[in-house]
Amino acid sequence: GEERTVLLKIDPGGRRRKMNDGAGWTPEEEAFFDRFLRICEARGIGPWRLAQLLETSPGTVHPWFARRAMPGGKYMIRLPKILGVDGHWLLTGKGRP
Repeated sequence: GEERTVLLKIDPGGRRRKMNDGAGWTPEEEAFFDRFLRICEARGIGPWRLAQLLETSPGTVHPWFARRAMPGGKYMIRLPKILGVDGHWLLTGKGRP
């Protein structure tokens, strides 16, 4: 198979999609949301619980579940441990969860 480098742009404060942005997220970002939401569902972790675990407000976390915002760097580095998954897998889909 062909080896492809997958890059996700992670901003320190997270990245929001403009509501009128027709393009929305890149395929890689959509795939991140797919993995993130699948793992949260499998772990029984909803927005309120994740906000508690990250010690942040539900208002920060809710947009992630609605695919309206990408988690910021300070949350992204803590998500794998909290969700019990491999960070490389969560970001890129490569390797094992």
